[in-house]
Amino acid sequence: MSIKKNFYRALYKDKLIPISHCTDEENQKFANMTKKELPDNVDAVPNNTPKVFMRYSKGGLSDEELKLFALEKINSNLKTVKGCIIFFVVLAIISAVLTAFGLVQVSSALHSAFSNVPPLFG
Repeated sequence: MSIKKNFYRALYKDKLIPISHCTDEENQKFANMTKKELPDNVDAVPNNTPKVFMRYSKGGLSDEELKLFALEKINSNLKTVKGCIIFFVVLAIISAVLTAFGLVQVSSALHSAFSNVPPLFG
């Protein structure tokens, strides 16, 4: 399987490009070909007993523009992940500070409570 076909599949899976179903004549033509002979923008529709093919439609964009479009989508996803990581790190720091503050308060309360108690073995 070619890299270009995998690229088209990934773009379609992420709903970045549409597909169009092939005509009956094209389906017959492509059914007689092996997978390696199929054009990069043509793929078999999964789970169909009579072979039906679909064509990935670039929507008038060049391959370079499609790559830039995919990179922009990746960049957007990375920014989202970065924002989530920052949120959870800040949340963890706040939790650690509050836990430390709580432990100091508990320690102080225990010290106050037991400072007036006479020693057991003294």
